Amino acid sequence: MAEEKKAKPALKAIDLRRLKRKRLKRKSERKQAHNQSRRDGLSRLRRELRKLIAAGKKTEAAETTRKLSSALDKAAKTGLLHHKTADRRKSRMAKQLAKVAA
Repeated sequence: MAEEKKAKPALKAIDLRRLKRKRLKRKSERKQAHNQSRRDGLSRLRRELRKLIAAGKKTEAAETTRKLSSALDKAAKTGLLHHKTADRRKSRMAKQLAKVAA
């Protein structure tokens, strides 16, 4: 009448490790893509700021500086950048902006 269900063979430890490695690799690739996107956003803001400073546009440069400063703080908070790296970049950015304002 009712067929007996065949029990699945237990996975061996080697198989479990292999599956875990595959999962971790997928997770790592997703995280890498996400971080790369965020790094590209920071680079885009830095390029934009350099162009504005070169053009001598003070108000737009100041606005972009605020955006970039906030983005750097968030990147440091989430671990994308070391906090001292973010601070160093903000300091250099402020020096460049001060040269334009002077």
